[in-house]
Amino acid sequence: MKDAYSFDLDFEGAKAAYNRMFVSYLRTFTRMGLQAIPMRADTGPIGGDLSHEFIILAETGESQVFCHRDYLALPVPGAETDFGNDGEIDGIVKQWTTPYAATEEMHDEAAWDAVPEADKVSARGIEVGHIFHFGEKYSKPMGAKVMGPDGMEHFVSMGSYGIGPSRLIAAIIEASHDENGIIWPEAVAPFDIGLINMKVGDAECDRICDEAYKAFEAAGKDVLYDDTDQRAGGKFATADLIGLPWQVIVGPRGAAAGEGRDQEPQDRRARNAAGGCRTRQAGRQGMSQVTAAKPAGAGPFSVFERMVAWRYLRSKRKETVISVIASISFLGIMLGVATLIVVMAVMNGFRAELLTRILGVNGHLVVTAIDTPLEDYSAVADRINGVAGVKYAIPLVEGQVLAQGNVGAGAGALVRGIRGSDLGKVTLVANNIKQGSIVGFDEGEGVVIGKRMAENMGLVLGDSIR
Repeated sequence: MKDAYSFDLDFEGAKAAYNRMFVSYLRTFTRMGLQAIPMRADTGPIGGDLSHEFIILAETGESQVFCHRDYLALPVPGAETDFGNDGEIDGIVKQWTTPYAATEEMHDEAAWDAVPEADKVSARGIEVGHIFHFGEKYSKPMGAKVMGPDGMEHFVSMGSYGIGPSRLIAAIIEASHDENGIIWPEAVAPFDIGLINMKVGDAECDRICDEAYKAFEAAGKDVLYDDTDQRAGGKFATADLIGLPWQVIVGPRGAAAGEGRDQEPQDRRARNAAGGCRTRQAGRQGMSQVTAAKPAGAGPFSVFERMVAWRYLRSKRKETVISVIASISFLGIMLGVATLIVVMAVMNGFRAELLTRILGVNGHLVVTAIDTPLEDYSAVADRINGVAGVKYAIPLVEGQVLAQGNVGAGAGALVRGIRGSDLGKVTLVANNIKQGSIVGFDEGEGVVIGKRMAENMGLVLGDSIR
């Protein structure tokens, strides 16, 4: 965050400074090609009672914002704005703060309901700037005083104003791009001109490009010169991806005819829609605007995202090894993700099996008597069975024993006494009887024992267990 601070003798001076920064931010973001909307915002830990965030509406925004549709058409102050005229500046601020606009933290449902439904804009937003007036919150504890014209000491009234450069980059790209790449506004472009030599090694193309490069630099322009050994399609794709404000294209036919070609980034839509490498000649007259339609069925990724991924995987002809390494890395990531999916699926299966086995045998809720034995257990079970959502309630007695079978030493076991009529309700047991039957369970001294435990103790159907 890049910050600025203001220090004034009183609230009136601080408010005027705040308003000047408010208007300056509107103009600054407009020069960057952004439509910033000032919204009432929470001051947070910084404090104070006056704060505005400058928000760029974008689907990728980090928070929800609410504003009146009028903001999309409000005129931004021009270069003729007199920042020395506090009345003029105050009028601009009032114009830009009268319609409803608030971040999620400051959203007022009552005020929002008063906005006509057709004028409501609720969207995601990216915060690119934040300004605060926090008065004497910090100057008083620090004893920050200055002598005023009246000969008296005054605590300074303070404000702070921040712009996030990293957020700005994301906001500019979000606001200015097409399916082929970024379209940088001229005020913030990393270079002014992309100079494309269509046939490197051709004497005339090389000469014209060299002269153009020197002429542009002499005129104060920053030039990115593409003299790489690529085909025309690759050069155009790279230039469109970078998205400089102007592209100057020099090819053999134009060089022979003494002509050059220039185009703005939006012109590339016409070139792409035409299906070739045709561009208009130098000059701005008679340009037709053609917008390429977004293909249907784009899937989870946009055309731009897939194109960027392909650019990273595809190398120049001289750098095949880089493409091989990138492809192997990509394949490794795919295999790693696939393995992770398989492992997670298996673990989910284990979890489901564990829950089935444990919760299929053990009760979800146990009701016990506190001081005296539970004599009327049948009546209690009937009352619980009458509760909505209860599958069944079963009376049982439980104890720990040392069991002895035909082989091996004794084994600790948990014994549960249950009525035969209730045993059939425990489907995990009733449906998995391997030997014998639960029919007539109440009539004898039958015991249902786990298969693994029976094998360890050498027990088969009909044996006794002590």
